[in-house]
Amino acid sequence: MELANQKSDAAPTTDEWVLERYEQEIVFQVRMMDIAWRELHEARAAEDEFRIWHAIQSILTADACISRILGLGQKGPTRDKVGEKARRERQTQLRRRLGLNDDSSPLGDRRVRNHFEHFDERLDKWAKQNVPAFSDRDILPSGQPWAEITAVTREDGSRVEVPKFRRFRSWDYTVSFHDDEIDLKRVVDAASELRNRIPGQHQSTEWPPGFFDRTFGCFRDDPIEGPEE
Repeated sequence: MELANQKSDAAPTTDEWVLERYEQEIVFQVRMMDIAWRELHEARAAEDEFRIWHAIQSILTADACISRILGLGQKGPTRDKVGEKARRERQTQLRRRLGLNDDSSPLGDRRVRNHFEHFDERLDKWAKQNVPAFSDRDILPSGQPWAEITAVTREDGSRVEVPKFRRFRSWDYTVSFHDDEIDLKRVVDAASELRNRIPGQHQSTEWPPGFFDRTFGCFRDDPIEGPEE
């Protein structure tokens, strides 16, 4: 089995081998997304709120990793100026290899993901607006009426709309934040389709048996002794 940090004799060129390593990481992230997608179904059936949000955030995180590798939805220069030109060229190469259109792939929609990733900034903005409440982590049930407070009264007597932060529509697996929303099923389907475009010879994300034991000395059979009493 090929190791990610070693070239195989069959690798045609350095550039080809390097691009395959990025594709291997994409496959790994899609597998992470698959696990989170199954967890979301199970948590929804069990009405386990914490696991629902854990799964949702995991899907969005894997989506973020994939879109960064491919440069999807990227507007303007990145924060890291070092190697930006080479990075853009590599992203373009990968998109061409995989036949991706940046404008049409749901994997490039960063709006909801950015809200989750920068949630502290959203709280900062809310605090400055002098709004006494906000709605967050709402799980909207399927086929049931949803009663919610849409506005609240400030101390000066004025009425103000309650900001709607993280929300999950359980019947169609849509996540929203403010007026931005994303269909998680479309994201998962797009990621699965992307994985199917990657040649099978480097789809493995597994390490050979004993690799970690030989390399890092971990995962030993002998028990780890605790501190002396």
